[in-house]
Amino acid sequence: MSWALGKIESFLESVPSKFTRKSYGQRHLLVLSLLMLLLYLPTIKFNQIEANSSADYPVHNLNTGLNYTRIQEAINAPETLNGHAIFVEAGTYYENVVLNKSLTLIGENKGTTSIYGNETSTVVYVMTSNTSLQGFTFQNGYVGIRIWNCSGVTIEGNDISFNRIGLLMDWNCYGNRILNNTIHDNGFPNHWQSAGLYITGSGGADRPHNTIVSNNIIYGNNIGFWMEQCVNTTMRNNRIDASHNYTFGLLGKFEDDFYHDIDTSNTIDGKPIYYIVSRNGSEISGLGEVGFLGIINCTDVIVHDINLSSNSYVAMQIAHLRNSTIANITIQNSFYSMFVEFSSGNLFTAINVSRNFRGICISNSSSNVFLRNVIINNEELAFSFYESSNNIFLRNRIEDNHYALTFYRSTYNEICENSIIRHEFGDSYAVSFCEGSGNNLFHHNNFVNNSQQIINYIALPNYWNDTLEGNYWSDYNEFDQNCDGIGDTEYSIDTYNVDDFPLMGMFSSFNTSSGLDVNIISNSTINGFHYSESNETIRIQVFGEFGHGFCRISIPHALMNLSSISVIIDNGSVPILCSNYTLYDNATHRWIYFSYPHSIHEIIIVPEFPSFFILPLFMIAALLLVIVHRRKRIYT
Repeated sequence: MSWALGKIESFLESVPSKFTRKSYGQRHLLVLSLLMLLLYLPTIKFNQIEANSSADYPVHNLNTGLNYTRIQEAINAPETLNGHAIFVEAGTYYENVVLNKSLTLIGENKGTTSIYGNETSTVVYVMTSNTSLQGFTFQNGYVGIRIWNCSGVTIEGNDISFNRIGLLMDWNCYGNRILNNTIHDNGFPNHWQSAGLYITGSGGADRPHNTIVSNNIIYGNNIGFWMEQCVNTTMRNNRIDASHNYTFGLLGKFEDDFYHDIDTSNTIDGKPIYYIVSRNGSEISGLGEVGFLGIINCTDVIVHDINLSSNSYVAMQIAHLRNSTIANITIQNSFYSMFVEFSSGNLFTAINVSRNFRGICISNSSSNVFLRNVIINNEELAFSFYESSNNIFLRNRIEDNHYALTFYRSTYNEICENSIIRHEFGDSYAVSFCEGSGNNLFHHNNFVNNSQQIINYIALPNYWNDTLEGNYWSDYNEFDQNCDGIGDTEYSIDTYNVDDFPLMGMFSSFNTSSGLDVNIISNSTINGFHYSESNETIRIQVFGEFGHGFCRISIPHALMNLSSISVIIDNGSVPILCSNYTLYDNATHRWIYFSYPHSIHEIIIVPEFPSFFILPLFMIAALLLVIVHRRKRIYT
C-alpha cells in the first residue's frame, strides 16, 4: 500500500495546478476517489494478469517507472527498450526467462531473489548482446543461464545452483564476463557435460572468444568448470573446489583453442593452476602441489618432478609441444591423467600414472617416445592412440587396468619391450584396434594374464615381430623342439594378424655400465643381473620351480669377445642340458641359447679366453721361460 500511496502522491504532484489548487474539500474528494479505486483493483484484470494487491508488482523498470508482476512481462513490455534497467524485488519467480533485449536485470539480493525454472529448460536464456544479470539465484533448470550468440554480457554476483548445467556459454560469443558468482551443486552425478560452468564452441569462428572469468567460487558440481573449443579465456582468482566427479577440464580441437591467460591465482582444491604458454628453451620444475598443469605451444622445454593429484578432468594438458622432455611426473585421481595433442618430437619418461579413470591419451601427434613409464590401477583405460602415427612406446609397465591399449585411426606406431599384465575383467583386453588402425609394429612385449589379448574391430593387418623375435603370450602353449627359445608354431590372432615368432619366455632388458643392453628371453624368474666391464663377465641369478629353464640372450659384441664363450652354472655343478652359442649374429650382437634344470642358479657367461686370463698366463709363461733358461745354464 505504501508503494501505491507513493504513486498517488506523485500523481497528485503531476496534476495541473488549476485542479489541485481548488478547495480543500475537492482535493480531499480526489484522494478518497483514488483510494476507492485501489480497493477495487483486486477485482480488475489487466492483460490477463490478476493482481491481488500492490505486492503483485515487484518488478520495476527503473527507466520508465512502470511496474510488472513477472520478469518476462517487464522484458516484453513495449515501453522496455534496449539499455533499460529492471529491478526485481526479493521473492521466488517461477519463470523461464528469455532475455532478448539489451537490458540490465538487477535482483534485490541473490540470497532472497530467486528465478526458479521447470527442470526441463533454461532458467534465463540470454540471446542479446550488452546485457547484464546480477543479484539473483538461478535454480531448477536444465540450464541455469545460457548465453548464446551475443557479446558484452556480464553475469555478476549471482548464485547459480541445482541445475543440470549451471552456466552455459556457447556459439559465437565474444567479450563476455563472468564475475563474482557462486556456482555450486549443478549437474547429475556421472553425467557427461553436466557442469557448473561450461564454455564451449562448435568450432571455427563460432567458438567463444575473449571471455573473462574472475573471482568465482565453484564447488559441489558434477564437473566444476569445463572449457572446450574456446579461445583466449582470461581466468583470475577463481576458486574451484571439490566436485562430485571432476573439478576442471580443458580440451580443444584447433591450435588456438589452447591459448588462454590463466595464472596461479586460480586454484583447484587449494592448489594453484599452472598454465604455461609459448615458452622456449626453459626448465619447469619445483612447482610443489599443482591443481592443474597446462604446457601449451612450447619448444625445447624440460618439465620434471611434478605431482598432480587434483580430481581434474585432465590433470596435465599438453598441446603443440615440440622437441621437449616430460619426466618424473606423478598423476593420480583425475579422469584423464594426461592429454597430449598436436605434439611431436617429445620424450615422455618416468611418468607414474595410477588411480585415475583413464591414463594417457595421445591425439593427433607423431614422432614422440614414451619410455619407461608406469601406468597401473586405473579404472578404465591405460593408454590410447587417437589419430596418431609414428610414435614409439618402449619399455613401459602397463598393469591392472580395465583395458590396456587402444588404437583409433592410428598407424605406424612401434610398441616394443613393454609388459602388459593382468587386465582380467570379463571384457578386458590388452590391445584393441578400431577404425583405420593398421601397420603398427609389436615386438618383444610381454602379454601376461589378460582376459583377451587382442581385439580387432577392423580388417587391417598389424605386425607382431621384428622378423627375428615376436612377443611373449601367456596363453601360448606350443613347443620349442629345436631349442632356440622361439615357439615352433605361430601365435594366430586373426586372419590379418599373426605372430610368427612367439617367445617361449618373458622378455627382459638389462642396461650395463657401458650403456649397452643385454636382452634375455627366459622362462625363469630373473632375480639379478650384473656385467663386469673389467673382466667381460655376465652374471645372472635365476629361479624356477618345475621342469627345465632356458635363456635366450642377445649380447653386444662390444661387451665381450663372443667368438668363443663359456656358460657356467653354479660353478660348474649344474649341467647344461642344451646349448647353442652361435644361434644368430648380425655383426653387432650375438644370440646364444642354453637350458638347465629349474632351481635357484647363478649363471656366469665368460669368453673362453677372457682378457683377465691373458696377463696371468703371459706372466706364468714368462716365468717358466726364465726357469727353463736358468736350468739350461746350470746343466751347461
